[in-house]
Amino acid sequence: MLNVAVSIRGDAMADTARPNALLVIDLEATCWRKPDGRRSEIIEIGAIATNAEGVSLGEFQSFVRPILNPVLSDFCRELTHIKQADVDKAPRFPEVLASLLEWTSQFGSLTFASWGAYDRKQLLSDCELHGVAYPFGDEHVNIKKTFAQMVGRRPMGMAAALRSLGLDLVGTHHRALDDARNIAPILAVLLASGASVSESCRRVQAQRGQVNPPRPFKRATDGNSD
Repeated sequence: MLNVAVSIRGDAMADTARPNALLVIDLEATCWRKPDGRRSEIIEIGAIATNAEGVSLGEFQSFVRPILNPVLSDFCRELTHIKQADVDKAPRFPEVLASLLEWTSQFGSLTFASWGAYDRKQLLSDCELHGVAYPFGDEHVNIKKTFAQMVGRRPMGMAAALRSLGLDLVGTHHRALDDARNIAPILAVLLASGASVSESCRRVQAQRGQVNPPRPFKRATDGNSD
């Protein structure tokens, strides 16, 4: 049994509503130290399918070739450790999305979950850019928000949440599959604690230039950092 070093609020555990299975998605996107109005595009998708107890059922990872700014900035390569060659040889977003959906079909109905709202907004943005339908509907689990409610603290970054649970960050931060692997055990703690992780989100239609790039730095005093 995991020794959870945080106090769990009773009101976060009321009226538990659990999806049958979840799809934890983490994205990496083009970014710049100074975006100057440039639109971010997904360059890597990492996903883990879990059952209702948070146990991993399988993993998915793919790089994505951007079209608006195909050459990664030095800042982006340093932040994500993604090489230019990784995206140069990668398929475009519509093909990767189709592969992701084909992979998820083996698990039946899955509820989309992510650390915060960023990944959902970025997916909406890329779907709009490429003229493909957003496939996940209005249901979304914001694990970052739910975790903050559970422990009675302000929203914190993924790394801070892991530390509060006595867990080590594994792999490389700001790599999509590694981040999804780190988010999954936090989700498992939420599910084991009986916290309600389902929330129905109104679809927010992403517009050009309105999706912020990943935050470049982690700050211990910033509860919204990664």
